Amino acid sequence: MKKILIQFPGHEHGKLFDLASRDSCLEPFIYLRNKLGELGYLLETADEHPVESCSWIWFWDVPQSNNSPASFRSRLDIIMRKLLRKKSLPKQRNLLRDSIRADMHDQLALFIGEPSVVLPQNWDTTRHDVFPIIFTWNDNYVDGKKYFKFRWPLMSSFPEVPQVPFKQKKLLTNISGNKFSTHPDELYSARRETVRHFERYPPDQSDLYGTGWSNPEGS
Repeated sequence: MKKILIQFPGHEHGKLFDLASRDSCLEPFIYLRNKLGELGYLLETADEHPVESCSWIWFWDVPQSNNSPASFRSRLDIIMRKLLRKKSLPKQRNLLRDSIRADMHDQLALFIGEPSVVLPQNWDTTRHDVFPIIFTWNDNYVDGKKYFKFRWPLMSSFPEVPQVPFKQKKLLTNISGNKFSTHPDELYSARRETVRHFERYPPDQSDLYGTGWSNPEGS
């Protein structure tokens, strides 16, 4: 069976195919792995697997490098400080370097997921040169030659939502993560201000769901 390795930061060691993931958000990747299996391909997270015997090596978002813009490094500093408070994390493998050293230039593919506010290096075209194939949702780049359109994957099923009488409903429900960015066009700060506003006015008339809101830095 032919092998494809994928590097998806934060989802190493098979976590990308975890059936118990929150909100079934990883279901599309499980579906992709199963479909590729029917075509004779084994899709695995890159981890420490050798690249030499692979048919393809996929990257979800442009890999970080020491040449990343200062704004991106600042954002990383925020994230790493949060993570280091919990536990130290192992250093991520430089899969792109390993692939180039193994002369795998023609077998590299990039999936661009995050916008420039989150990952500025995703849209630095000089970082695209090494990838012969790039998949993106951004129509401004799609040319059918190097850049190909892909649509953001969604799960196939959703939980049942009970019917609630209108008089028992609250004013607002917010489902979002507490995130940060130093990009000049970021709106995460506006998101936090909005959440804090509706916590006070009117009180007890809004619900908040999402990751990171218990972090003191988000206050």
